[in-house]
Amino acid sequence: MVNRYNRAIHYEDEVLGNIVARLEKLSRPAFMLYTSDHGEAPASGTWRLNSANSTYEIPFICWANDSFCKWRPELLHRLNAASAKPVQADEMFGTLMEIAGIRTKDASLQPASSLDSDFKPRNPRLIRYGTTEYAERKRKYTEY
Repeated sequence: MVNRYNRAIHYEDEVLGNIVARLEKLSRPAFMLYTSDHGEAPASGTWRLNSANSTYEIPFICWANDSFCKWRPELLHRLNAASAKPVQADEMFGTLMEIAGIRTKDASLQPASSLDSDFKPRNPRLIRYGTTEYAERKRKYTEY
């Protein structure tokens, strides 16, 4: 099972490398955000979802071509500044809108972006009847 998992990761790396290679060739701004919907922990012949951080803390990859970097240089600084903030997948819509430069006509309807200086993560997730270390990190990031 672990070997299959490693092969899948290798294949995923190849696919992402091909996407980046295509985006690099574009003359117009291009941005890629990649993430998984969940993590898995391989364990002796079976997949076991557990409360280990690796199963629910999923990093995401941001990549931008040169044209995008020239178009939105301030955004790259904000992405770096926000890179340690815990964000849930369902909170990413406003961030993706901001990255694309999309604004609603009515500012009160604009979803929150994790890149906003006043962004605060939502309530901590509950894992197996208890809270995770996420609650501790949330306290850290709500002290802006």
